[in-house]
Amino acid sequence: TPTPNKKAPKSNAFRVAVLVQTCDKYHWFWDQWYFFFSRAWQVDWPVFLMTEEKDPKFPGITTLKTGAGPFSNRLTHALRVIPHEYVLYLQDDFWPIAKCTHAVFEELLVTPR
Repeated sequence: TPTPNKKAPKSNAFRVAVLVQTCDKYHWFWDQWYFFFSRAWQVDWPVFLMTEEKDPKFPGITTLKTGAGPFSNRLTHALRVIPHEYVLYLQDDFWPIAKCTHAVFEELLVTPR
């Protein structure tokens, strides 16, 4: 499990991470999720797959094991551990079928606050 570290680089490419929340009882469709996600996802942000105890191995994906517990407690733990300023939160039933590229996300990140 990664440890808390809030010193992520400040360039847009490194300010954002992707967090995909799942639970171990849905392990049976992780391979299918990865198939669709890896084909569509073309953004070079770190991707974290948040599980409870299982440790799936997918290229380019970091497994973040939170242990068993309530949904919100697990999410809070993961958000504390991920060192990036922004987190794109997805759930395990989000299976992109169209290409996801930097273009849309970069526009959102450069909009003044």
